[in-house]
Amino acid sequence: MRPDYKIIVDGHDITPTINGRLIGLTITDHRGMTSDEVTLDLDDSDGKLNMPRLGAVISVAIGFKNNLVHKGLFIADEIGHSGPADKMSIKGRAANLTDTLKTQKSRSFHQKSIGEILTTIANDNKLTPALDDTLASITIEHIDQTNESDANFITRVAAEYDALISIKENKLLMLPNGNSKTATGKAIAEITITRSEGDSHNYSENERNKYTGVKAPWQDSQTGQLTEVLAGEDSTVKTLSKSYPTQSEALNAARSELQRLARGKATFSLTLVIGRPDMITETPVKLSGYKNQIDQQKWVVKQITHTLNDSGLTTALELENGQGESK
Repeated sequence: MRPDYKIIVDGHDITPTINGRLIGLTITDHRGMTSDEVTLDLDDSDGKLNMPRLGAVISVAIGFKNNLVHKGLFIADEIGHSGPADKMSIKGRAANLTDTLKTQKSRSFHQKSIGEILTTIANDNKLTPALDDTLASITIEHIDQTNESDANFITRVAAEYDALISIKENKLLMLPNGNSKTATGKAIAEITITRSEGDSHNYSENERNKYTGVKAPWQDSQTGQLTEVLAGEDSTVKTLSKSYPTQSEALNAARSELQRLARGKATFSLTLVIGRPDMITETPVKLSGYKNQIDQQKWVVKQITHTLNDSGLTTALELENGQGESK
């Protein structure tokens, strides 16, 4: 299969101009609020390329002949030129983090559900709120946003409940980590990757996160009594340092931390010989042809890097284990 691409800068299709000049095109798809990135390295040995402006809007599609996948819009935030031989480098970040999300502000939320908090922040930033039903109704007794950006604040709230915050398709999205859903809430289909499809791989499992349970303290506002709740089993326990105002918030925090620890026990990275530009983060993956201990685990895509050059199109994946075993 012949790799192909289409690059549009500020509404102008520059693909014909850079054909034969592309040294490398890399797209990194991050999970959560970290902006996706694109890097273009172009041959300018004849000095005929025009440098784009900082802030230019770059539309990128990659794939194979007659089968391109749109990978989003990026804002050029770094432009370089080096030589000899002369080369132009253009770097951009996904156009999904508005200036208002990065502005610091101070306010408090009292006895508000996560759904209400997310809706407030989404409305303030002209985004559409979208969150999982299991999170929407959870009530937070009290939480302060003090000299903190909306982006950092809502990410902090999500982390308390082992959830993921991202902006896709003009939606402010909150979903449980590893839930494998798109920005519209649709389930992402599981894909199977066999060892013959991979060029290289690396598996790592560690003992550090092998806790059987998590304890979280909470303090009764009426009596002042400090009590702990337990999620999981108490043979090997991690205790959270933060004290919560209600028993339900403490239990939610303990359960979320236990889920996060279970998910982080193992990681797996691999490079696909033939790129998969259609893949997105949060895609559930079943591995086949490796060790049984690897194949039997559930995996979710944490990060994707697509690389296109004269040698072809490859896709490097970073996976983390989910909970339980594949079926």
